[in-house]
Amino acid sequence: MTSSETIRTAPRPDTILVWDPLVRFGHWALVAAFTVAYVSGEDEADALHVWGGYVIGAIVVLRGFVGPHHARLTDFVRSPIVAVAYFIDLLYGRGRRYIGHSPAGGAMVIALLACLAATVATGLVAYGEEGKGPWRRSR
Repeated sequence: MTSSETIRTAPRPDTILVWDPLVRFGHWALVAAFTVAYVSGEDEADALHVWGGYVIGAIVVLRGFVGPHHARLTDFVRSPIVAVAYFIDLLYGRGRRYIGHSPAGGAMVIALLACLAATVATGLVAYGEEGKGPWRRSR
């Protein structure tokens, strides 16, 4: 058996690992920080809630710029027309497979990051109104 026959008959892997450990850690750190901020957010803003928000903000800022090729915004941000065309293709059973995020997945990531960024920004403003945090207002 020659080496070219060995290559041709070698089995293909069933899965492709797209997300490296840093990205996986970032995903779970976001879940943990959101959970901490959500659970500790009753009534007054305590230090745990505030720091949970800071961690969420940092993760959102870093999300699109740190990590492997498929984890960066430049790889999966598509126009709304491409995302709608992808949804239509899915309905007809001809949706293309992507390594990383599909156009629909990319739209979901953008929506999630926008909502998280808005939540962090409103929290910073509210905290600043109390005279605390980086956006504090003098009374």
